[in-house]
Amino acid sequence: LESWLRHLLEWNPVTRGKDDKGQIVVFSQLDSILRLRSVKVMNMRSRAISHFTQETSKLDHHNFTQWISSDLGIPEGDQLLLTSHGYRISAEDQLQQFVHAEHPIFVYDLRRLQLTLNDQLKQIQLNIPQLVQYFLRDARMKLVDYHHKLMYIHGFHFISEEYEKHRLFTIGLLALTSYVKNEAAKLSSSPVLSSHFIAVKAKLDFHNLSLDQDLKRYEEQSSGKDRITSNKMIHNWKQSKSQLVKALDSIHARVSILEESSRTFSGAIKIVNEESLQQQQQQLDRSLQECETRALQLYDSLRRERAAVRVDNTPRAMAQLTVRMLKFRDELLNSSCAQLVNMRQLLLDLQDLRAGELAVVKACEKLEASILRSQNRRQSEIWTLVSVAIKYIPQNSQKEETSSGNREVNDLDKESVEINLDTTQQQALIQENLDLRHGLDEKLKSLETAITNQL
Repeated sequence: LESWLRHLLEWNPVTRGKDDKGQIVVFSQLDSILRLRSVKVMNMRSRAISHFTQETSKLDHHNFTQWISSDLGIPEGDQLLLTSHGYRISAEDQLQQFVHAEHPIFVYDLRRLQLTLNDQLKQIQLNIPQLVQYFLRDARMKLVDYHHKLMYIHGFHFISEEYEKHRLFTIGLLALTSYVKNEAAKLSSSPVLSSHFIAVKAKLDFHNLSLDQDLKRYEEQSSGKDRITSNKMIHNWKQSKSQLVKALDSIHARVSILEESSRTFSGAIKIVNEESLQQQQQQLDRSLQECETRALQLYDSLRRERAAVRVDNTPRAMAQLTVRMLKFRDELLNSSCAQLVNMRQLLLDLQDLRAGELAVVKACEKLEASILRSQNRRQSEIWTLVSVAIKYIPQNSQKEETSSGNREVNDLDKESVEINLDTTQQQALIQENLDLRHGLDEKLKSLETAITNQL
């Protein structure tokens, strides 16, 4: 309004209401002012109240978070915006609905700062008006009527402002408590972590079961006269199994740590008693509200009393009431800030639990993909082994034992293997392997169904 008033109250009538170029601008400036919309914001870290003022077209979430980052010093990625009911404001919400809201938007800093109670108390500044400082230093000074009333007016507004700040600060604390409790309930009721781990464990068990059967069949055929062997293939199978088991053990350890942390977090959440906080708020609010009402009564009686017949010309009554209010303020501030520090730590722990859960889910998905690759690779190698076994026919010179008494072995690890084609038993062997694979798939589906029913 300052620029508009300077143009409107210009002493020279030639330049009044005009800019440097002589154009009348007061009407366009007034129109721009009337188009502005303001959203009330309370920074819970500093207990300061600010206003985000923009035109209706620019009143969006993106500009709002940028303004908080520049004016309040909270990065956009570390902002938590809550309403008085604990609802988190996101980019999908319209800020226009908060212009005429009864309570401000509460802003919380989610940066990982090691804030103690003393650090939090240092962030809150107490701005005492100059005249209030005067009568707090010397409550027995003699005052003329004008200064006497002015000091009482400043004292009343100071008490009223502190009461309003504490009331909003406690509402913001209740909103944060409600938000943390709701998010904790969502986390505890979500079976995502256990379901992912059980599913990947079941798939690994069936992978190992089928591997044991394949190894058993391999040992049976390798003990025959015309056996086909590949030590490298068997080594890869066993090595893949050990790696998968090791990865599952690592995931199981992380799941155990997360479950223990979740139990500790749930115990800390149960300690938070929202009803006791509300009762404490009501009790202390009544004390501060009584101070505010009493300050208004003191000024009203001073205003009605004639200065000539006034007996006490000192601000002693308002000074005593201000000191009493400051005692109530300190009591409420200590308890509220302690609660804020605890809830902020719980909120950071909740974010850690979510991040850990997401990491475990991704690890389970990665392990599941590794199991599938291992299964497909082993299946491909088995079919290669079967194909070689079908195509291989011992020659007449190979039917008899060699002079050294050793039996002929077809080693797939060697590059030079003489193979004669014969497809007489091909269909029978392929059908046998298909039946074995079908049986394993049926067992896997039945186990997954049983696990799903239990969940």
